[in-house]
Amino acid sequence: MLLGIDVVKLKRDIDELSLSTGTVTDLVDRYDSGLRRLLDIHAPLKKRLLTLRPLTPWFCDELRMVKQQRRRLERKMIKSGLMIDRQLCYDHCKLYREMLNNAKSCYHQDHIAKCNDRQLFSLIDRMCNPIQTHILPDHVSGKLLATILLVSSTQRFVTSVTTLTT
Repeated sequence: MLLGIDVVKLKRDIDELSLSTGTVTDLVDRYDSGLRRLLDIHAPLKKRLLTLRPLTPWFCDELRMVKQQRRRLERKMIKSGLMIDRQLCYDHCKLYREMLNNAKSCYHQDHIAKCNDRQLFSLIDRMCNPIQTHILPDHVSGKLLATILLVSSTQRFVTSVTTLTT
C-alpha cells in the first residue's frame, strides 16, 4: 500500500508526462518508462535484509504466541517509555527464554532417549557438525557461475546420452 504518497502531486506529474505523437509501441514504452520514473520519485523501493534460518522442530504454537506477546510488549514499552511497561517486557522476555530453553532441552532429551548407541553417535555428530547447505563453488560473479554450471551440466547430459545410444 502506498500510504506516504502525495496523490495530488502524483496525478499532476502523470498529467505532465510528455507523450508526443508516434507509434503505439513508442507511446506505450514512453508512458511505461515515465510511470516507472514517477514511481521511483514518489515511492522509492526500500531494501530489506532477510535472514533465512532453518526451521527448529522444538518451536511450537505456544512459543510462537508467547513470542508475539513479547513483541507487543516491546512495542508498547518503546511507545510509552514507562517503567512498568519496561518491567513487564523484561519479565515476559525472561519467561520466553525459559520456555524456549525448556522446549529445546525436552526435544533433545526425547530424541536422545529414543536412540541406540549407533544412532546416538550419529545424532551427536550431526549436532556438533551441522550439514552446510547451499554451498557454491568459488566464483567472481553469479552470472559467470551460472554459465559454467549450465555448460558442465549440458556436457554431462550429452555424454550420458551418447553413451546410452552407442
